[in-house]
Amino acid sequence: MNDQALSPAEYQISAIDRLRDLSAFDIPTRIETMTTESGISMPRQFGRAVIREGSYDEDDRVIGRIGPRTQHQNLIKNQQTSVTLIEDSGIDLRDCKITDTVFDDGARARRQIELPRYIVEPQVGDITRFMIDIYDSQNNTWAFQITFTAMRLWCLNGCTSPSFQIRVYNKHGQSTTNMVDGVAAIAHAVEQFGEREDEFRRLIGRKTRPSDAEEVYKKTIALAHKDKPWAPQFSGPKLQDLIDAYNTEAQWSGDNAYSIYNGATRWATHFETRGSRANAIVNRQSAVAGMLKSQVWKDLIDA
Repeated sequence: MNDQALSPAEYQISAIDRLRDLSAFDIPTRIETMTTESGISMPRQFGRAVIREGSYDEDDRVIGRIGPRTQHQNLIKNQQTSVTLIEDSGIDLRDCKITDTVFDDGARARRQIELPRYIVEPQVGDITRFMIDIYDSQNNTWAFQITFTAMRLWCLNGCTSPSFQIRVYNKHGQSTTNMVDGVAAIAHAVEQFGEREDEFRRLIGRKTRPSDAEEVYKKTIALAHKDKPWAPQFSGPKLQDLIDAYNTEAQWSGDNAYSIYNGATRWATHFETRGSRANAIVNRQSAVAGMLKSQVWKDLIDA
């Protein structure tokens, strides 16, 4: 079939087929008790050996060790999780380039996905490549992590350097719930870049401190005028909710104005209420809009 005849949907299907090809990570391993050179079994507290099973012309061999209580997972399992997360995120995979690399005889692996659909014609100083890197290991040297990186072109010879990163990871054996939210944050960043590139660059490039987030929230969303002048002029519980939301965003995007903004929008949409959720969302989004119009916010991003 002529590629030019393919519809966008068909391109997406083709990309998903490539994304689902995990043959490079199909490395059979098992866990065994560690032994001394003389073959004596060692106590479990010394760890357990990760054995790569050989093929018909290879012997089994040790490729690392894990702790006595660490849950062992083959490389392919977490890669299958990442496929599901990326498919569900809505990231445009059309024309993506996927590179799978295995290190140390199967102990560690990286999958790199280049996303060309979000990139304009590059010039010096522009973002020229979006990439998702998925790292994992069978010997606990790397945590399972998904990193989104924008590469900036800094010379006409094609040299690039990282402009920003959003990273989410978890230790082996932990729940992947955090990974779901983290990949959603990556997809949101891609969308924000595509829709409002200049503003996105400005926010993510404005480095801040956690105290800056607290100051902005205190003087805007959490502001609460009280009769007693010595009383704190803000709502403590509301401020704590905002800071919690900021900390969640900052663990992926770092300490910058983008995380402060996303912390406010997370607070506006992620909450429990006994009343009308729709009304609460409208009120909270209105509060966020007020924050973005405030002088303290403008002073922060213009500094």
